Amino acid sequence: MIKYKQINSLNGSIEYLYTVNDYESAGSVLINTNTGEEVVSVSSDNDIGNRYAFKLINYLKALLEQGNLKKEGTLIWY
Repeated sequence: MIKYKQINSLNGSIEYLYTVNDYESAGSVLINTNTGEEVVSVSSDNDIGNRYAFKLINYLKALLEQGNLKKEGTLIWY
């Protein structure tokens, strides 16, 4: 489970803070809404290999393509 929240928006780039499985250690990802470029700004301590960061980035990019980008939410999968 990933919880995410938009923390910054500047010049077409949106930064999201994310936590994994309710751990306190947070990471952040950055997505440029104009170019689609993505960056893992800060890795969460419990996100080895940034697998959760990239799962979140893929989810946010899909929302962006649909024109439905959200400011915060929860991503759950099975």
